[in-house]
Amino acid sequence: MSAPQPSTAPTQVAIKLYRSHDRLTIAAPMPGLEPSDITAEVTADHQLILHGEQRGIQKGINDELMNEWNPGPYHREIALPHPVDATIANVTYGNGVLVVSLPLSDANQPAKLVMQQTGTAHGVLEGATGHTGTVVFTTTGDASPLNAGGDSEESDRAPEELEEDSFADITTEDLMPDPLAQPLDTDATMIA
Repeated sequence: MSAPQPSTAPTQVAIKLYRSHDRLTIAAPMPGLEPSDITAEVTADHQLILHGEQRGIQKGINDELMNEWNPGPYHREIALPHPVDATIANVTYGNGVLVVSLPLSDANQPAKLVMQQTGTAHGVLEGATGHTGTVVFTTTGDASPLNAGGDSEESDRAPEELEEDSFADITTEDLMPDPLAQPLDTDATMIA
């Protein structure tokens, strides 16, 4: 028995539309997409058009036994209740929700809104393997967690150059900054 084939017709996206004193804000769930899969456009006739392309990274790899939802395609056309200036709009996409913030205007200013990916939701693999799902504090200078005991030739090498057993003596206290100490120049990087 084969699984039912999913529809390729776009799903009409449910939205929430808000108005404040200076802008319209539209929130639309579009799970399973990347920012590059989504287009948003404000037309000259006061329409907001949202579209998300279908994704399917497992398509053809596995036998699909059940499919009750698809990551796209999504489509929605919304009549805007007030003229907006789309040339200075703000569009974000995170946790599967697209948010479009459109400043109110005296005259409608149409524009195609293009998103650029500014980060990743998948984390960055850095440092020693086997320590996933934790935060690594990267510092500059002698305050480095790998150099907590002072200067040494070993601590000047990149983490991938260190012997695996060189991490055995590092404790949780070595990796966590002292909350009473002066702030360090740090970047917190999530390890996938």
